[in-house]
Amino acid sequence: MKDNLETIGDMLGRIAAVFVILWLVAAVTDILGTYEYEVEFLQVAVGFHLLSRIPPAFKSRYSTGKKVQKFFTNLGWPLAGLWIGFKILRWIGWFGAMEVGFNIDYFLAAGIIMLLMGYAVKALRHKAGYWAARSVLLAIGGVSFLLWILIKIFDIFQPWEDYALVVGIIAIGLGYILGGLKRPPTFFVEIEDEEDAEPEIKEEICTLQEDLTISRNKATVKLNKGSLYIPVVTGDKEIGGIYFGEGSYAVDALLKVYKDVYRGVTVVTGREWQSVKAEQLTVPAGEDAFEDIGLKKEEVLEIARVQLYGKLSDEVKRRLKRTHVDLPFIKVRETPHGEYVKVGPIEVTETPEREQVRIGPWQVKDSYARARRFAGRGLYIQIRSKDEDITINTNGKTVLVRGEMQVTVNDKLTVKGENLDLVVDETRKILYSGKVKLICKENKRILHSAGFELIVREESGRIVRNGQITSIKDQKTLKEIRNEIDAAADELIKEVLDQGELKKLDILIKKFEQELS
Repeated sequence: MKDNLETIGDMLGRIAAVFVILWLVAAVTDILGTYEYEVEFLQVAVGFHLLSRIPPAFKSRYSTGKKVQKFFTNLGWPLAGLWIGFKILRWIGWFGAMEVGFNIDYFLAAGIIMLLMGYAVKALRHKAGYWAARSVLLAIGGVSFLLWILIKIFDIFQPWEDYALVVGIIAIGLGYILGGLKRPPTFFVEIEDEEDAEPEIKEEICTLQEDLTISRNKATVKLNKGSLYIPVVTGDKEIGGIYFGEGSYAVDALLKVYKDVYRGVTVVTGREWQSVKAEQLTVPAGEDAFEDIGLKKEEVLEIARVQLYGKLSDEVKRRLKRTHVDLPFIKVRETPHGEYVKVGPIEVTETPEREQVRIGPWQVKDSYARARRFAGRGLYIQIRSKDEDITINTNGKTVLVRGEMQVTVNDKLTVKGENLDLVVDETRKILYSGKVKLICKENKRILHSAGFELIVREESGRIVRNGQITSIKDQKTLKEIRNEIDAAADELIKEVLDQGELKKLDILIKKFEQELS
């Protein structure tokens, strides 16, 4: 399924092909007479060909960094290819001089620069800090050596010969010093990007022969024996799996463990997928496996596609409306007013006037993009059941998204939600909730709400109530306040993690207002 940007790219490519044909007619025949704009036709063809490579770089599923990378590489490879093509055709001599109005060596120079920038951006996207710098240096060195070789072979850009060699030696040397040549330069690896292929459902269903436990960082997900498993592929490569059945999850958020059991749909993808696949034992699903959930094989496959596209096809809705399905995570109803299909949090309501697709609180249009989760680093796990829709990301840190709340755990705990921000680590506790602010770090404490503010430092403190300021100098009082705020902070954090109403905070503020006013 092509998106609009791919369609635009194809259209520009077809325009380029038309001008190539016009150039070919002008180059080998006299049919066009006075309209034989041979050079102009070739220039326009080259221009539209390069333009056709730009729109696909900005696909909606790409991140900003990915778009920048693809912009440079999508132009770099065609430019280098044009230089090679012109060289070969001029050497053959079938189409004359093939003049394009400027030195074609600039194609090669521009192509190399574009590729260098594109793969440098890629190195920065996929690696961090030290290793990113090393990869960029190795890429620069590799490209410089390639340019030096081309200069030697084709006698082009002679003034650049020494510079290319020197830059190549210096860049490779610095890269070697930073970490040694443990891997080839990023410029030469992963030329075909896995994200280019669209994720699809493989037309086969298996069952788990035994429980599958996936543990990464602070998260553990268990899929029970007997769960249905459908592979997700791009081309011939398997990049993830979709499971139907029972399971459980647990995420250690330092001060609280989020855990639950569920029956629903689980999507597992990401670059560490192969390690998950290696641990699971499966066999082809028998008829009894489908009877357990009350659906046919074709319907299971189509519901799995919902995880990719966010909507159900007309074909499956026609099949489903012939049955009255009522399972923990699948409901189908046919009413006099239209059809209603619900798969976990995904709802499709179709009436003669309109079709509406919703995923939880979000409304989804037909153009709902395929999730970019399939190329993410670490693992992406999405659990959809009757009661909840959660996602777990692992990539050096663990990110749990549950409703409107996002919990991130690594060396610190970060919680974000509607009107809520919380950060906890070894030296600080910071909470923002609506008009309430609580800060605990080292010897500083701040408690703030509407009309009230308490600030406690190492040697002094103050309370501001309705515009009136009261200073606190007594060290014993300051110590007691710090202790009370610290004790309350732990209770507040638990309330936040439990999505409570922060009652402890209201009680504490009222207490300080009474005692310190």
